[in-house]
Amino acid sequence: MKKVAIIVCAAGKGSRAGFTKNKLLVPFGGVCVLARTLVAVASVSPDEILVTASSEDFSEIAELCKKFPHARAVLGGETRFESVYRALRESTGEIVLVHDGARPFASQEIFLNCIKSVEEHGSGVCAVRATDTIALEENGKIAT
Repeated sequence: MKKVAIIVCAAGKGSRAGFTKNKLLVPFGGVCVLARTLVAVASVSPDEILVTASSEDFSEIAELCKKFPHARAVLGGETRFESVYRALRESTGEIVLVHDGARPFASQEIFLNCIKSVEEHGSGVCAVRATDTIALEENGKIAT
């Protein structure tokens, strides 16, 4: 079996959502979105989970990573492209999946199908039907 790595993009700022901090670290139902995403990613038992983090959030994300086997924080860049590139340079995976940290509801089946696609075809892209976001608003901002 080939070594599988999953890069989780989490180096954003959350400014478009109106938060004062990274939206992935804001509690949602008592648990931050990034923790929920890492549970989904860990469900496929990858050999390595690399979570991109901004310098402002690095220590908080590194601490969260300690709760998940084979997970560690990687300093991200100014753009998503640069963040993924930095994580790829540190990865030892033969198969590497890239996942958006703001997508906590990806199923184990989705990850396994992507890995299977890479094994069979050399690459793979996951897609799901677009759905509307439902959020509560308070004073022009998304409520937590």
